[in-house]
Amino acid sequence: MSKTPIIGSSPEVEAKVASFMSERLLHDSLSDCITLIGSMRLSGVHHRKKARGMLISGPSGVGKSTIAERLLELSPRREEVDRTIVPVLYVELSGQPTAKVIGSNLLEALGDPHSESGSAEDRLFRAAELMRACGVELIILDEFHHIANLDPRKREIALDTIKNLMNKTFIPILLLGANSSKAIVRANPELSRRCTPKIQLEPFSTEDAEHLHDFRRLLKAFHELLPTTGPSALIDASNTGPLYQACHGLIGQLSQLLEMALKATLYGKSQTLSQEALRWAFERTVYPGCKRHRNPFDAKFDGKPLVGSGEPFHDMHA
Repeated sequence: MSKTPIIGSSPEVEAKVASFMSERLLHDSLSDCITLIGSMRLSGVHHRKKARGMLISGPSGVGKSTIAERLLELSPRREEVDRTIVPVLYVELSGQPTAKVIGSNLLEALGDPHSESGSAEDRLFRAAELMRACGVELIILDEFHHIANLDPRKREIALDTIKNLMNKTFIPILLLGANSSKAIVRANPELSRRCTPKIQLEPFSTEDAEHLHDFRRLLKAFHELLPTTGPSALIDASNTGPLYQACHGLIGQLSQLLEMALKATLYGKSQTLSQEALRWAFERTVYPGCKRHRNPFDAKFDGKPLVGSGEPFHDMHA
């Protein structure tokens, strides 16, 4: 592969990249979460007396979206003669999720064309009725940490709205959000008691033997999905450290890096994804404009974590 591959617009290449990116790789922690969510969902279906909740928090790129996407894949919407069945309702909370906005977000996710009309109470009532009609068995509220953007009074009302939704529907709720989500839930004792367990997802760590083993397994799994032939840089043990440095143990960041590296490989008509492809992709996706000594795949890399001011993972160590 040349050092400056030309990224074009080949439908064949883009289809291969899209197929690669569509795969949902679940390491042990994510699989465990999905098992727990499945148990909570079944409990809600068979014992609808008091809805349970679960909180999964962690930094961006740690796998929360992968969990949501997998749940939706396992239980897709389906059309029946007289209604749409929505086993898993995915809702992304807006940046200022007041009680009224939460109602709108729910109605919009359910396909209500009048999601912006009515009081907060009316919107919640309509959402609850639609959920029953659509056979919803699990509600996913993503970007839950946005509730922290509200002033204390509105925040309390928003949390009460989520609690009231559980009371009205008896449907389990999965809350997904950044690290700050745990403190938000704990500020409302009743909601906190309902949301058990509270799971904190962490990036992989090369300092922990089990995490390192899981990270290598993940790299091997990605390698096996590549639409190329021959051994890739992903299964070269000497690249484990650089790959970890390049994504800081975050599966989301790793996926973005591999997407661009695969494009460079295929457009460059190479037979395998190389370290050079990773070096090139890192400069364009993870750390644009970085110097050679700050690129983990460059021979001049100084080996220091990319957590300095202005570097990709500074916020994780701020």
